[in-house]
Amino acid sequence: AAHQQGDCASPALWVVRDADTTIHLFGTLHLLPADVRWFEGAVRAAFDASAEVALEVVLPAPEQAQGVLLRRALAPGAGPMATRLHGKARDAYGPTLAGLGVPADAFDPFQTWFAAVTLTTLAAQRAGFEVAHGPETVLTRAAAAAGKPLLGIETFDEQLALLASLPEPVQRRFLAATIEQLPEAPATLATMRDAWRSGDVDTLDGVMRKGLAGLPEATDVLMTQRNVRWARWIAER
Repeated sequence: AAHQQGDCASPALWVVRDADTTIHLFGTLHLLPADVRWFEGAVRAAFDASAEVALEVVLPAPEQAQGVLLRRALAPGAGPMATRLHGKARDAYGPTLAGLGVPADAFDPFQTWFAAVTLTTLAAQRAGFEVAHGPETVLTRAAAAAGKPLLGIETFDEQLALLASLPEPVQRRFLAATIEQLPEAPATLATMRDAWRSGDVDTLDGVMRKGLAGLPEATDVLMTQRNVRWARWIAER
């Protein structure tokens, strides 16, 4: 069912517990529009009942994050980004950047994965999805206000290292797939928003699998192996 603007969302929430520990497992979309209300009801109750807040990653201060990003993402001598693409993706690369207001040579000094990730983020922002309204930002602020310890299951550097670890041919296929999917980004994001709001994990799973179709190496590194590590972290807690 369609949600009316202002309705409180009911995103999926799981509980994992043993004799002395209860973990509320809450999946997020990192970017959300301003009008999605979700930090109420069961999610708020889970937050209030928790002694600690664990995020996928606790972002460092902006200046520190920029230093980590530059160290991981720069690729001196890699050549123009457009020359790393072929066929339709290469033809669409320039118009894609122009459509997002990005200079044609903006990504040339960087590794290929950085272009793919940044283009996705820019397309989401153009569709009204912002990190400032995302659950991680809201939960970080709420944890500080409530005096709850905040911890990250991964570090920002570890996340970037995973992307940088993808072989160059995989990074190029990742970028090509991103360029191909960007025209559908507003519709895809709307589908993800509505599915997340209603706790429809099957639809979210389908969208994620479609986005990573043809990229088994990236799926293994960015999804499968990380899920195993996160599950192990939960089990150890």
